[in-house]
Amino acid sequence: MGRGRLWLLAAAAVVVAAAGNAGFATAYGSGGSDLRSARPAAVTGVADAVAVDPSTTLVATLGDQVALVRDGRVVARQALDATVGGVAASADGSTYYAGTSLGTVYTLDGSLHPTVALRVPDAVAGLRVASDGAVVVAHGSGAFGQNSTVDVYPAGAATASAVARVGASVNGLDAAGGTAVYGTLAAQVGELTLDGGGKQAWQVTLPQPVTSVAAVPSRGWVLAGDSSGRLNLLDDHGSVSGSVAVGPYPLTTVAYDPAHDEILTGDQHGTLRILDDSGRVLVTSQLANSPLRAIVATRRGDYLAVPQSGVWSTVDTGAARAAYRAQRLRPWWIAFDAVLVVGLLVLLGLTGRRRAGLARTGRRVWRNRLAYLMVAPTVLVVAGLTFYPAVTAFYYSFTNFSLSAVTEWVGLSNYRTIFTGDTYFWVGVKNMAIVTGFSLLKTVTVPLLAAELVFWLRNAIHQYVFRTLFVLSAVVPTLVITLLWKQVFDPYGLINSLLSAVGLDSWRHAWLGDEATALWSVIGAGFPYLTAFPFLIFLGGLLTINREIYESAAIDGAGRFRRFVHVDLAHLRPQLRIVGFLGLVGTVENFASIFILTNGGPGDATEVPALEMYTRIGSGDLGYASAIGVILFAVIVAATMFILRFRRSAMEVDA
Repeated sequence: MGRGRLWLLAAAAVVVAAAGNAGFATAYGSGGSDLRSARPAAVTGVADAVAVDPSTTLVATLGDQVALVRDGRVVARQALDATVGGVAASADGSTYYAGTSLGTVYTLDGSLHPTVALRVPDAVAGLRVASDGAVVVAHGSGAFGQNSTVDVYPAGAATASAVARVGASVNGLDAAGGTAVYGTLAAQVGELTLDGGGKQAWQVTLPQPVTSVAAVPSRGWVLAGDSSGRLNLLDDHGSVSGSVAVGPYPLTTVAYDPAHDEILTGDQHGTLRILDDSGRVLVTSQLANSPLRAIVATRRGDYLAVPQSGVWSTVDTGAARAAYRAQRLRPWWIAFDAVLVVGLLVLLGLTGRRRAGLARTGRRVWRNRLAYLMVAPTVLVVAGLTFYPAVTAFYYSFTNFSLSAVTEWVGLSNYRTIFTGDTYFWVGVKNMAIVTGFSLLKTVTVPLLAAELVFWLRNAIHQYVFRTLFVLSAVVPTLVITLLWKQVFDPYGLINSLLSAVGLDSWRHAWLGDEATALWSVIGAGFPYLTAFPFLIFLGGLLTINREIYESAAIDGAGRFRRFVHVDLAHLRPQLRIVGFLGLVGTVENFASIFILTNGGPGDATEVPALEMYTRIGSGDLGYASAIGVILFAVIVAATMFILRFRRSAMEVDA
């Protein structure tokens, strides 16, 4: 292929890449408008919340207080006689209600001062007000108490017009239009007809305990979230029309957005999901680290997600479908760029001498196809168990992958946090550099010295005996050695006992418990540092040196030191390179000895990035741990390239 045509194809590829990525970026950006915006929590420890008007929310705390929040500010607060079990507001927003665990339902004025107190037999578990002013009260005692009921009180009445015995604790209650719906711990969902005074219309049993309900009379729906994370759709006759697994955790709140025909759910772990009317999940967003207690409408047509603790979030449901389209576009964008890269590599491979080399390689593979076919299973196993986890870890480093939340793409957020806000990481980098330097020194010097001593023994039997003794240490597991050294450094261990024995009590020290000595104690563990593997590598390298070279050096008058420097070290460059590389990789990746000796302490005195990665994995923050792992991988690759960048000397080639 001519050079001119090559440049033409390259220019065309650049144009296609630029135009394609610009198009994807435009389409992706159009769907990337802010779906949520955080606002400071006006109240913490939220148990329930209902909308009063588009700018005002009535909140019940886990304690005995109710609060009125307007535009993010608490404008009124009131303590009641016991723990608040539910709150409600009249349709016109002029009257508020709160029920307590002592069975008192208070009517509150605009300043939340009690004006009327209504008594019910048991603790209030839920409270809602219908559009006609009827107050629906769920109360009972015990999870499966037979006295658990849902009462309907007409507006202004002190006597219930209907009492529905449900036989289990009510976990969800809602009233809309002329109906009230409830869900119980016994997996029951029921509907009361408020126009008929509260008569029971139907009751059905679902597979799992019900944790939240919402009535949608405009669609003839009843939405019921359960403890397994499923959302169940029932019609106005109680028949289950559909069920979808929304997430792995109990759904604590459910709401319906009539403007966009979308369903909003919040779960026990603070995750918000928006579904379309077919049950397809459009958006998943982790809003808090605590249960979402309510999702209420706001003045702009948005929805306010109120968690038990943590920041409140305003959710723009209108942007959910665009965000869903953008999310689905990302794999195609990645695939487009991958095809461009592959095409560019193929283009380079089909030019000039590369084309001939590629053809020769193809013919060679075909001639030996049986051998390649037989080695293919091993290659596939290695790829599946080694390379695939590495590639997935690289992907997860750009997500918030966690065992407690649904995975979301966060881009460079993990890396930005590591480099700008993670002080533990940078302390760990400094400690890792110190440990790595001394580890390389220990890995090279003592085994090399031992190999020299064994090599220059004149008696072959003595060589065999000492070689065996030096290698015998490899039989003892590293874990056992580390635990022994932990006992040595113990305040009542060997070192302090020896110091006391020689009269140096003032030198006794908590070697692993003092920030000034902990890191150096970790480095010093393992003395005399005679590792079998480097010892054998160096000894093998010395045995390959031609004896005539030593004779020539002796004739030239070289002493032992000059012979060591100019003959032994010169011929041991490949072995030094291998030992150095393995020592570097092992030190950067290893954290076991530090974990056993100090667990990174005291404070952060012995913290290293590999240990922080392990700690993050243990806490379930796998996305952040993957980002640390990718950085450590980059460090190892850079060090490897530095080691391998030097061309092999003629001496190494001859060897």
